[in-house]
Amino acid sequence: MENAVLNSIKEKVHTLMSNNSSLREQNIQLEAKVFELKNTLNQQKAEIENFNDKVKMLKMAKSLGGDSEKNTEMKLKINELVREIDKCISLLNK
Repeated sequence: MENAVLNSIKEKVHTLMSNNSSLREQNIQLEAKVFELKNTLNQQKAEIENFNDKVKMLKMAKSLGGDSEKNTEMKLKINELVREIDKCISLLNK
């Protein structure tokens, strides 16, 4: 009788240990996924900020008016500045 109780307890402990191990592995995987998703979110936030800056610059260039040649020249210069800013941001993110 005592052997049966002891064996039952051993089985339950073994099951609990197995479940604990599985849950630890699952927790590690979920933590890695959370980290990955946080990184993706931060990258997307930075991208949105860059797009918002580009929109502001384009609105500013458009509001300056003038002839189309001058507008084209200003847009090219603004695009060049935006590319340089993007490069700096990507270097800072590394």
